[in-house]
Amino acid sequence: MELFTTGNQEMRHYWILIIVGTVVATGVLLWKQPTCDYFRREYPMLFWTGLIAFVATFSGVTLAFQMETGRQLQSEKDAFRHKLVGLLYETSNNLRNIREMREGFTPTGVNIKHLTADVGKQVLVDSGTYQHGARGLFEAVWIMVDSIDTYNRYSDFARLHFEQSGQNTEKTLKDVNGALDQTEYRIRVAQKVLDIYNVERFQTILWKEPQYEQIQSWVSGKKNFSAELEQMRKEEKPKAP
Repeated sequence: MELFTTGNQEMRHYWILIIVGTVVATGVLLWKQPTCDYFRREYPMLFWTGLIAFVATFSGVTLAFQMETGRQLQSEKDAFRHKLVGLLYETSNNLRNIREMREGFTPTGVNIKHLTADVGKQVLVDSGTYQHGARGLFEAVWIMVDSIDTYNRYSDFARLHFEQSGQNTEKTLKDVNGALDQTEYRIRVAQKVLDIYNVERFQTILWKEPQYEQIQSWVSGKKNFSAELEQMRKEEKPKAP
């Protein structure tokens, strides 16, 4: 998309150069006295006709390129918005899987599922995140993806150990549950950021979010993830009428 936009701008400059060059060449030609007298005598309205034609052509080319640039920008915004919608679905699916994983990891059992971060990683490398998103979005998604990768590594280690010994140690279960707590917290923070972007209503905000300080407080610093999750769950419970 960026290459296409750049090519469009270069083409616009090319056409502008042609028009300006034509006008300059015509002006130089008419500057010569014999030529100027001839055109005044034979074609008295040529100057005004040429001027009108130049203005009309230049305006038309400029308007066409502006419309095309606007269309391309809107297409980029739509693609970015739909990628964030995809991220919302991916995080929701991960939260459902986390509930199963907590139940599956016991002293005598494991859960072989992995959490996914495919869309999250696409958002991190997408140029639209820098053009239409903001710093808080990038930081929240980056630390979420890192937590998912960390949990998946703990999960693989636990499964390998279980296959060898037939059971999970208390330390293994503690590590797995700790990784799940951190990952669930990071996913819920990412969903809060997506809510700031109004992704669920397909009305993505495409400028710097006004709540970066709030987002930073969610993603930075040492945290008791179990306590943070408990607070989040309390906030999500519907209030009694």
